[in-house]
Amino acid sequence: MSRRERLRLSLQRRLARPAARWLEHPLIQGAPPRLQALLLGARLHDSLARNDDSLALTDLRTLASHHGRDDLLHRLLFRRGFRPKDPASQRRLFWGVADEPAFAERHREYALVSLAYRSLKDGDQQEAGRLIPRITAIAERLEQDPGTLSCQQKNRVNRAKLLISTDATLLHLHLLRGEQEAVAAIGGRGLALAERIDYGRLPADVAYRLTTNFARVLGIAALDAWRRGDARDAGRAMAALEALRQEAWSARHQGSGAQENHRTFVQALIEALQALEQQPPSPGRPAALAPERILNVRTPLLEERLMAFLTP
Repeated sequence: MSRRERLRLSLQRRLARPAARWLEHPLIQGAPPRLQALLLGARLHDSLARNDDSLALTDLRTLASHHGRDDLLHRLLFRRGFRPKDPASQRRLFWGVADEPAFAERHREYALVSLAYRSLKDGDQQEAGRLIPRITAIAERLEQDPGTLSCQQKNRVNRAKLLISTDATLLHLHLLRGEQEAVAAIGGRGLALAERIDYGRLPADVAYRLTTNFARVLGIAALDAWRRGDARDAGRAMAALEALRQEAWSARHQGSGAQENHRTFVQALIEALQALEQQPPSPGRPAALAPERILNVRTPLLEERLMAFLTP
């Protein structure tokens, strides 16, 4: 974030309460557009703090359509602390963003991903069922786009990064619903993708940041092969994970600013899977695997579903 952006954000926070009153003044229509945008952003801070998702969506729409501004929408999608605290308000707001044509396609798509993680935390299988077709459509479109695996856009705009994110999201949604065949299919699709991808064709920051989610998908491919006793597919999955590990440890990621330690995650997952290879599948007994090796969101229900997947 630039110094100018930090200053604007600080002003909006300070003006959050009085902005609502000023925006109702008749003279506001004649105010400079920059001032109007500043006040709308300030009121948005207040609306989110009060769980007023309806007004927040209205102001986000106005900022996008009349002022060409999407920085606060971006913040809403990728900074959890900026969201309404009430889960129901979060849901309504994200559905509003997902269905609003005034917003950029990438923001509508990430709103669906945000909704998915909200449904995972809440254990809402019905909402997961509503989201799966729409997120699947995103993944299929990206897979069919020949430019996805060489996309040069930055992290939150990169198509390869979004494809990996949607696959990891779908993995969790199907797991929540106990759809084991669909979970295995996501692993298979990820494995096929791993055998096509050239990490060197992606920007370094993107290639590093997609590592953890891709490892989860490839981990499911390895676990599915293990439970089926398929040595060939297990070898393919472990080879794909090793290639991912080598990419994570590449010198070009040495100075990465990513907060998450992707290198440690991939290394630990590979070691857990290698240990699992020493445990032949036993009917009725789940594999000994720490849930955090696969699950991005950990709840008792998701852990139960994962253990059921690992029980031959």
